[in-house]
Amino acid sequence: MACERCLFGWPGRAGWAMRGAMAEIEIGAFQTLVVRTQTDFGLYLGDEDPDDQVLLPRKYEPVDVELGDEIRVFVYTDSEDRPVATTQVPKATAGDFALLRVVDRNEHGAFLDWGLDKDLFAPTNEQSRMLAVGDELVFAVVRASRDGRMKAASLLGPYPHCQARPPPAAQ
Repeated sequence: MACERCLFGWPGRAGWAMRGAMAEIEIGAFQTLVVRTQTDFGLYLGDEDPDDQVLLPRKYEPVDVELGDEIRVFVYTDSEDRPVATTQVPKATAGDFALLRVVDRNEHGAFLDWGLDKDLFAPTNEQSRMLAVGDELVFAVVRASRDGRMKAASLLGPYPHCQARPPPAAQ
């Protein structure tokens, strides 16, 4: 289990909470969710709380899935900060360390290949050195306490309780 600091941000700061009722569906983690609704653009998955739902876009849908089926997914936020599910397997989940490669950068930080279609952002102020495209470095993968987004940091001092472990396998 990942440490509370890595999952929810710095001690003393407000804990992470997503807008809306996403309390039970955890950003940055694998979970098994139930198919609630089928639409033209994907499936809405949920847990025990009928108000908690997350979209699994059509391109990640397993074959022959039906309402009521359980699907193991990884949940993260899309480019508009909405929770989204995927059947892709990231190289690390919240609270893990991982060796990740820089695939792009701008004045705000670097973008890392972590195994998902959406690259993982590493803010400049959380980098141990200036990174260039192609660099590989060990990063802590964490959830930002301010907005719940996933991010990476190569300044590992603030994240001593993160764990180096193989990523969970998709089932």
